[in-house]
Amino acid sequence: MPTDRRRPRPSRVKLVVYRAHGPACHHTERSPASNIWTLVPTAGSPMLVALAVAVTAALFLHALYRVVQVNWPNSYFSQSSELELKTSSGRVRYACFRFGPVFVAAAFAAVTTARADESALLSVVALWALHTGDTSGRTLLNFLRRKARGLAASVSQAALAIATGLALAAVCVLAWTLRNPVDGLIPEPEVLVEALWTAAFAGIVAAFLLRASEGSADVSAVVTSELSKLRSGGLVATLHGEADENGVSREFLETLMIAESLERPRWFRQLERLFAFTRARATYGVMQVSSARALTDEESIAATAAAYRGYRPAHTSAGPIEPYLRAALARHNPDAAFIELAYDIYLELVPPGIAATRALATDGRPVVEVAEAQQVIDQWQITGTASASEATLLSTFDSGGGAPIVVSVDAAAPGRGGWRLLAPLHVREVRIWEPDEMRSQELPDRSVTVTTHYVF
Repeated sequence: MPTDRRRPRPSRVKLVVYRAHGPACHHTERSPASNIWTLVPTAGSPMLVALAVAVTAALFLHALYRVVQVNWPNSYFSQSSELELKTSSGRVRYACFRFGPVFVAAAFAAVTTARADESALLSVVALWALHTGDTSGRTLLNFLRRKARGLAASVSQAALAIATGLALAAVCVLAWTLRNPVDGLIPEPEVLVEALWTAAFAGIVAAFLLRASEGSADVSAVVTSELSKLRSGGLVATLHGEADENGVSREFLETLMIAESLERPRWFRQLERLFAFTRARATYGVMQVSSARALTDEESIAATAAAYRGYRPAHTSAGPIEPYLRAALARHNPDAAFIELAYDIYLELVPPGIAATRALATDGRPVVEVAEAQQVIDQWQITGTASASEATLLSTFDSGGGAPIVVSVDAAAPGRGGWRLLAPLHVREVRIWEPDEMRSQELPDRSVTVTTHYVF
């Protein structure tokens, strides 16, 4: 006569459960909690139990990643959250975030199914299939559909989805292998339901608090931090050299480089070059340039500068002309999230300022730009840029007479430099202009007025 293979557990309330085995019926006495698996119908019960546990674990992972809502690296991170930026900043951090919860869920599925004397391997495989399909299935399906229709498809994203699926399989196999050592960490069936409810509640609250506490990403801080990293690696100096050689706006190329570097950090670009042999054509380097061979960061910068030879974003006195700038960004990458991110970065690098001349310089920006005016003790400190590199501007206060004040322009870049002047606190109007080359007179449309009581 068959015997019940389940481990006996102490109970305070006994329940008689009958299971049919041929002509005879065998019954054992168990507590209701410890016999939750025997309530499943006998026919096909091993598969049903394994699948039920796998679906439960997959739903947990789906809920977790939906609450956190990190789409990197399949799409560009949103400036509304810092979480994606923090997640992608290092390979170890990303691996912990992407594979840690999967290991926990797979361990839960393996241990819980094994306790029911059912196939732990079947449960783990089902979990892997459900979670991989949920996270990477759409990417692969879109890739296959576009290839079938003869449309351009992202080989990089498809390869990434496949690599991620294989890594998830390895994590699930590891959890299945370690099911016995981690058995003590998984709640017993008696407290399983209570533990699941507690974990679900705590997880939702924790995710909500995480989102509520992080706030919006500071674009200025993001740009400053990323530029510092790129500058330390010598990429900013390389970019400036290529920009000047090709007559391209430095700030525009820096915008592309920062946006792409945020999406593909240095460690990720290294992996792309390492596995270049697996792809016929993909994007490489800090500029993510499409190529049939792996490109270095420096090569991608040179290729992008050559592609935009002679380009300088068009400006008015109010700042860059938005439709034109967005079109130029879309030429590099048509992804809507990328364009939005890059546009915000450009405005941070080239802020509209508070005033500018109507006349434009050869770089497409106003001849004189006033970036800001702020009070420093008992004076106004007014700063900006001008097209007259290593030259001078002239300025007068209010409408008073007297000789104009000479304002020096530093050579921060070819054709454009920064300037700064100090004015008495009682001054209500400061006029700044680029003088005629032969005379110090003011030229039409090449002057700008800062009215302090409007600014403050």
